[in-house]
Amino acid sequence: LLRNPLESHGEAIKVPLTHGSPSSEEGMLIVALNRLGFRKTTHSNYNIFLPCPLGTFSNYTLLTLEPNVEICIDCPPGGFYSDSLAFVGKGCKKCPNGSYVAYDKKPGKSVSNCKSCPQGTETDYFAGYRACPCLEGHYRTHLFEGCRKCGKDGIVCQDEYASLKPGYWWQWRNDSYKLRYRDFIKNLNASLPALDENSVQYPYALPTPYRCQVPESCEGGLDSLCAAGYEGPICAVCSSGYQKQFHSCKKCPSKSWIVGQSSLVAAIFLITFTLLTWKRKAKLAMDHGHNLMDTFLSKLKILIGFYQVTHGLLGVFSYISWPSSLKGVAKYSEVLQLNLLDIAPAHCLFPGFRANAFGDLFVILSINAIAIGASGVFYGIRKRIILQNKSLEDEEKPAKISEMKEVVYKNVFFVLYVTYLSTFSKTASVLQLACRKVCRDKNEELCNEYLKADYSVKCQGSTYNHLLIVAYISTAYILTLPVASFIALWRYRRAISTAADGDGSGVGTELVEGLRFLFENYKPHTWYWELIEMSRKVILTSGLILVGHESRSYIGLAWVVAGVYGIHFSWMRPIQDPFENRLMTTSIAVTVVNLGIGAVSKIPAENISDAVDKDMDALTMKILILGANTLVICLLVVQYFVYLHQYLKEWRKNPQWSFSCCLALVLPLNDLQGEIRGMVGKNMLKAQLQTGMMGKPSISACAKESGAMSFNLSRGDVDRDDANTTEFRELHLKKNKHRQNHRTIKYDLGTQTEVTMPSYVATHWFLARADISVRTLNI
Repeated sequence: LLRNPLESHGEAIKVPLTHGSPSSEEGMLIVALNRLGFRKTTHSNYNIFLPCPLGTFSNYTLLTLEPNVEICIDCPPGGFYSDSLAFVGKGCKKCPNGSYVAYDKKPGKSVSNCKSCPQGTETDYFAGYRACPCLEGHYRTHLFEGCRKCGKDGIVCQDEYASLKPGYWWQWRNDSYKLRYRDFIKNLNASLPALDENSVQYPYALPTPYRCQVPESCEGGLDSLCAAGYEGPICAVCSSGYQKQFHSCKKCPSKSWIVGQSSLVAAIFLITFTLLTWKRKAKLAMDHGHNLMDTFLSKLKILIGFYQVTHGLLGVFSYISWPSSLKGVAKYSEVLQLNLLDIAPAHCLFPGFRANAFGDLFVILSINAIAIGASGVFYGIRKRIILQNKSLEDEEKPAKISEMKEVVYKNVFFVLYVTYLSTFSKTASVLQLACRKVCRDKNEELCNEYLKADYSVKCQGSTYNHLLIVAYISTAYILTLPVASFIALWRYRRAISTAADGDGSGVGTELVEGLRFLFENYKPHTWYWELIEMSRKVILTSGLILVGHESRSYIGLAWVVAGVYGIHFSWMRPIQDPFENRLMTTSIAVTVVNLGIGAVSKIPAENISDAVDKDMDALTMKILILGANTLVICLLVVQYFVYLHQYLKEWRKNPQWSFSCCLALVLPLNDLQGEIRGMVGKNMLKAQLQTGMMGKPSISACAKESGAMSFNLSRGDVDRDDANTTEFRELHLKKNKHRQNHRTIKYDLGTQTEVTMPSYVATHWFLARADISVRTLNI
């Protein structure tokens, strides 16, 4: 028998056609030729046998007499080749370990066709039916191409295919793509995979994974399911019956709890401002003519500002795994943001109602509009009442109207500035700069864009464009309010200086008096500092919303900004009152500490070990965090209890009951002691001794305030007393000015003042125990 490498039928082995059994002579000859690696073809009256070509093998176990049955089998791609004619065996020859025959080069006809396996594969083992097995932690989308590394971008690898890691979300283009990938995985794991062109590859791009805002909200896997309570893109939308708290979806509380919480918050705000407004009518006869409302608002402003910044920081840097204790502090400070949809979630009360980011913006703008409108209506009604009051003289009515206008301005501007930070952040969160592009895969061109603050809102379409007009109006408002305030204060800076000297209240300066809480606790030359403080809050809590990158460098930048501001504040010391200065310094220091905690906390996107995160949850760390973040309010609480102790100690000597007595327990804040200590610290008493102008309360005012007696001075006595007081002040001002102009001797006046003043409301501070000693006067 001659093997013919030229495969010429003229020189091939010809066997006459027969229909005999394998046991016949002709059948035995055919079986023998098959065993020797010859394939048969039918031609006319003969069976023509040719040797199996290169790149094939003959499996001698396949014995058949049927015509047109292929005996020569091509070597599959991968680790197989055949360099012999009529090669007989159970399979082709194997390529050396770490080499393979490419899919487009099959079948392998020589060992030289076996090339090194591509990148990402294991080269120490036999290739098999692929381009070598993938390395640990790698996956493939084609049996005969390289493998890609897992462990980044939310991909997890198992059995050479990629799946979605828990804590990440992706979306398939359509269901057919997902089914096609499932079929590829099934073929990939088969012992004898199908090697047709459609089966050896997944021809489409895998979906792009996105890290979820809350890792527990995304279950991962090929289907990318969301946990209970989450839905929508990146599993960032709360399902019905859930409310959002720092990107986490919590079950809605009961309706009775929501109503009770809302009522309590409303009652606290209503009672506080009612008492403050009522108390304001009784001005305290103290240096600068300060009143309780102004002093209380200055402290309340610092307290509210600190917790607003704390809440805003955790919202902006939500991609950081903050310690649970710090999240708890921010959660309870959320009420200071005055977001009604958080205090009383409407979608929990009404399941069919859905509020989004624009709804939050509308609510905060409505609060501002209601505050302005209600104040305008109140002012109009009060003005009409005053003008129609016949018991008032004509010259008294303008003063009463001016006083009422001052109260209206004060309340309106305080509400606007309390809500300013929340208004700014909610406005910034709906602008186009705060949108995030979410592509289903890297090849998608028309990707969807969503608000990072609310993934239920698409940044596309006519609806969004129409709502964006409201955001632009709000942008104009948040830019106009501080600029207008600054211009107003700048224009009336002389009036501010006069007000700081205790003689600035009058008709025509109502706007300045309304903005008094902005400069009330600052030195005259730093009257603008509140606008700098507002800029710091905006940068820390809202400015970084527009950046949009989840990087440790941005919290580092915020840390640097807070630290530099703290140093500058400590150097300038713009606040007059020592206690308020300590309160503000403490709030800045705690903010720097919080940012430092965030800078060293774990960022899930960085795939860093959990060791640091475990340290952050330690009991000691929780105590330190809670202690630092409650230090600001503790300063006020401690001051209150010190006052309360002194008050009750004096009250026991002469017990009395009155509404004024009870009010002193509610709104003391130790203002009198703090302000007199502030006079000592700032040498205000020195200036008073130089000018001879020391504000002293009248006996009638103290007696009337104490409630011990009630009487009214005649109009002539009052006018004469006011005229004498005015003449006395003008005389001393002229003398002081003359002394400053003609001073030739340098004075060195040392003053040490010790004041002990328990707030005894029955006789007020004038009847309280006071020891004032001037130790030295050196001229």
